[in-house]
Amino acid sequence: MKKYEKYKDSGIKWIGEIPEHWEKNRLKYNISYQKGKNPSNLKTLAVKDSIVYLSMEYLRNNPKQVFYVEDCKNYLV
Repeated sequence: MKKYEKYKDSGIKWIGEIPEHWEKNRLKYNISYQKGKNPSNLKTLAVKDSIVYLSMEYLRNNPKQVFYVEDCKNYLV
């Protein structure tokens, strides 16, 4: 792991210290998501150019399985 010159406390116990220049930010500001169509061909393993598909069960804090979509051109805006 790359070592940085200065570190600061993240304020999150399980993370500990982070590089001084890093900022905390909510996940929703760093990802994009879309409501709408459910993919018909979900995969359980990631392949090149696939994207993550999180089911409503997963998002409701019941993470049994993460799925991937290979042909995602019909699902992206």
